[in-house]
Amino acid sequence: MSGKSELFKEFGPVSPKQWEEAAEKTLKGVPLDSIGFASSEGLTIDPIYFKQSKTFNPESGSSAQWSVGEFIRVTDLKDFPGLIKEGLEAGTESFALEIRNIDLLSELLQLLPEKEGVYLLFLPFLNDSIFKILEGSKSNIQCFHDPISAALVQGAWQTNAKNDLQSYQQFVKRNDHTCTIDLSVLEQAGASVTQQLGYGLSLANEHLQHCSLESIQSILVKVTIGSHYFFEIAKLKALRWLFESLFAELGIQPTLSFLAFPSERNKSLLDYNNNMLRSTMESMASILGGADRVFNLAYDSTYAKSNAFGQRIARNQLFLLKEEAYFKNVANPTEGSYYIEALVKHFAEKALDLFSEVEQKEGFIAQMASGDLQQSIHQHATQEQKAFDQGTRVMIGVNKYGDAAEKPFGIKEAFESKKETDFKGETIIPLKTKRLATAIETQKLVHE
Repeated sequence: MSGKSELFKEFGPVSPKQWEEAAEKTLKGVPLDSIGFASSEGLTIDPIYFKQSKTFNPESGSSAQWSVGEFIRVTDLKDFPGLIKEGLEAGTESFALEIRNIDLLSELLQLLPEKEGVYLLFLPFLNDSIFKILEGSKSNIQCFHDPISAALVQGAWQTNAKNDLQSYQQFVKRNDHTCTIDLSVLEQAGASVTQQLGYGLSLANEHLQHCSLESIQSILVKVTIGSHYFFEIAKLKALRWLFESLFAELGIQPTLSFLAFPSERNKSLLDYNNNMLRSTMESMASILGGADRVFNLAYDSTYAKSNAFGQRIARNQLFLLKEEAYFKNVANPTEGSYYIEALVKHFAEKALDLFSEVEQKEGFIAQMASGDLQQSIHQHATQEQKAFDQGTRVMIGVNKYGDAAEKPFGIKEAFESKKETDFKGETIIPLKTKRLATAIETQKLVHE
């Protein structure tokens, strides 16, 4: 420390005014104020940030101990054992398995290795038969289901809110006292960053209010990461601070883990190789934002079943980041970035305002039931879709620099895919998830 002081003692302090003058000199006299811009999140992005901007800095940061995860959408079991085997041999540390057909669950569990790998099962719904099947497994399994988010997307509860949440309490106990919260549906439906954080915190509070707090040992949170690199880093950092603040308020100290996935909202069937570029940037943002487990999407996941080639590419994207970009060797590399810290401050404060507003109106489920939550997110999603349709929100190869003669590859399979549903109870207005490129793809399909 003394050596550092000796090294820099000949340099005097530099004021923000001096930095601004130096920047304008580089810009040949162009005023700094003229090159700032307003973002879709309602904040102005300044061209330069100073140390004085560092007024909000959560202690939580990214860890060098993040794990490489592999996402497999299970539609049948024909190729499933081979995908697991190849992933384990390559070094995959955990698998996220989305179960599309619950009838496959019993056989799937028998195919999982008993002593290798960690398996996170995303269940479409809960019932007693599922619990019985899971109790017989000897593999290292965790289960993930969020009845509130599931009802929001399906437009109905399995029975009603009270009964579904009672079933969920039993699920948490049987799931190693692990509470599972799915925030991804908000981003996939077009929510803004502030909405994802504010509504997400309210969703977490709703879960915790319906569980026995003293029995919760860990919390798994699924998040999806969009294409705005710096905003998404700040989103994850703010989210961890918000959750830890909520825990402190409730007097609990569960282990908190974020499971990060690339967004599907900005993926396309057109010029589909660009999906690799998008998911790589999103995986980087996940790591720098502090995700504990990072799962990647195969570049062809929008139109094809999980397959060996797509899984290998997705897996290797993460290994490149971890082993060759040395993301495994540094913790919290964004610390000291005044820009990111300013973003975290903005998003955290706006999210708390929205959280307070929702809680004053009786919470997340009440806002679901009234439809106010869905309407608010729909308004932002509509603005985002309009920007995409007009070309101001750019997706290379889709609405910018696209190939007019490109034939839709695999598009029919993508549009015909359906999720199994068991939600036939009390109805609510659904929160519709949608990819931005759907209209363009549909037009191509019609003309094909």
